[in-house]
Amino acid sequence: MNSKNRFRRTPGQLLLIVILLAAPITAFAENHTITIGRQGFQPNEITINTGDTIIWTVEEGTHIVASKDGSFHSSVIAGSGRPDNTVSFSHTFNQPGEFPYTCSLHRTRYETAHVQPLVTVVGEPVASGMDINFGHGGSWYNTDENGQGFSLEVVPDSAALIPGSGQLVAYWFTFARGTPGGPASLRWYEGLGPIDGPDAMLDVYQVSGGVFDDPAETAIKQIGSALVHFDRCTEGSISYSLELDGDGSEESTGDITLTRITPDVLCTDLSAN
Repeated sequence: MNSKNRFRRTPGQLLLIVILLAAPITAFAENHTITIGRQGFQPNEITINTGDTIIWTVEEGTHIVASKDGSFHSSVIAGSGRPDNTVSFSHTFNQPGEFPYTCSLHRTRYETAHVQPLVTVVGEPVASGMDINFGHGGSWYNTDENGQGFSLEVVPDSAALIPGSGQLVAYWFTFARGTPGGPASLRWYEGLGPIDGPDAMLDVYQVSGGVFDDPAETAIKQIGSALVHFDRCTEGSISYSLELDGDGSEESTGDITLTRITPDVLCTDLSAN
């Protein structure tokens, strides 16, 4: 055997090597665990990569994990000795940045001790999105906007309950703009539109002319549109553009973070299947 030719590469092999070396190295997403107990959050600070998931697990007591910016918020999670026995909460971080958070049940304790739990996320933003499925139906709200929220209903195209298809119906319960008022400031809007993967573009309508417990004829007028997007079974967002007075003189645009209120009964299972 000619030892000089043992490691000679053909032009095709050399091209393949160059492509492999030039290709970006993709890191696999990882799960990280933070325990909550008598000593607080352990570790209190953690650095992870975009796309990673943190799982908060309770060892002792009752807690609610809540970010300062409203991007994630758990229900009540408690130690295994509690009767409700919900012992963990998870959140996937797809955007880089610093995310301070706390336990909303014990916020004063952390502030008094000048202890700030912190998640630092490094890396490039990760495209996120979860195909909307029948299990996304239920009650949703923004944790920073007390008394407001959404009731969502997914209308499938067929009995197959195929994720990412069908229609999304939204009932939006909110208030009038401006100074807080009494019952007259209450508002509710309706939204309807097709589901396209993790998104649904809704036409938003306002209903007027009704009378309590009376078959009075109502009028329905479109006042704008809203894009609903879901990242997970428990987290989503809505971006809206509305003409609240109907003539364009009171335009309102914005983004609302959505957190599930009702339990996830079907969403996770339908997504997995």
